[in-house]
Amino acid sequence: MIVMIEINGVITALLTPLKNSDKLDVEGLRELIEFQIKSGVNGFFVSGTTGESILLGIDLRKKLIEKVRELTSEKVTVIFQVGSANIRDVRELVNHAYEIGVNLIASFPPLYYPYDRESLINYYVKLARMRNLSIFIYNIPPRTGINIDYEIINEMRKETSNIIGIKDSSGDLKNTLKYLKIKDFNVLMGSDTLSLPGLVAGCNGLVSALSNVFPELFVKMYESFRKGNLDKAQELYSKITYLRTLLGKYPYIASYKVALNLRGLAISNIVSEPLRPLNDNEIKKMKQELDEFIES
Repeated sequence: MIVMIEINGVITALLTPLKNSDKLDVEGLRELIEFQIKSGVNGFFVSGTTGESILLGIDLRKKLIEKVRELTSEKVTVIFQVGSANIRDVRELVNHAYEIGVNLIASFPPLYYPYDRESLINYYVKLARMRNLSIFIYNIPPRTGINIDYEIINEMRKETSNIIGIKDSSGDLKNTLKYLKIKDFNVLMGSDTLSLPGLVAGCNGLVSALSNVFPELFVKMYESFRKGNLDKAQELYSKITYLRTLLGKYPYIASYKVALNLRGLAISNIVSEPLRPLNDNEIKKMKQELDEFIES
């Protein structure tokens, strides 16, 4: 039986530094993790959307979580996203997490086909019974086409105690509010654009893509909110939403890697195909826009 674990603070949806589309950049990963921990983040969400999970081979995903576990202390929360298009890969990733001592996993719902309510419940209950690990549901309907409503979660939790929370990336605060009604349940806001509204609503913490690049803004916003300094939290949130919009104009995920490089980290512009890297003109324009923001 799983004991309820409370997860709080800023969790970075970790990028996956690559040497090429099939090879992990271990030194880049080390530098990124050290940068994050030094900035005060509370943990990492590994192999999620920002981590290019569904575009990575299963062996690379296994090596990624091995290295993240190796490079972090027990005080840092690590959640390994194991979702895949088929249950065989999911099971292999779950077993690997268990074997290397990662006790928190997450999964988006099954991909591609239209799964009904019973299929979703069966999937998460089967996931919970693979190993005795704590599970976060990863709700991201803009990518999966499935919104996992709170009534389904209540049904799942009648079958297993292992489901302890949700990362809600629906982008719909009304949706998040429903999850907050569930008793003894972690709700992590997974949309950067709703980071502060999510905290105000009652979320335990944040899972952020943008905190890869600007972790200090999220940590300071979270701390300001916790101290009751809402004016300061709002000021930081305004910067976050501006930067989210700025990077969103460029190719997805690669823009975060380039921005990190512009901040001085040795992170390459390489992403898994069919994602594409930024071209020289895009990098030049982004640098100009980020310089203008820093100077303002």
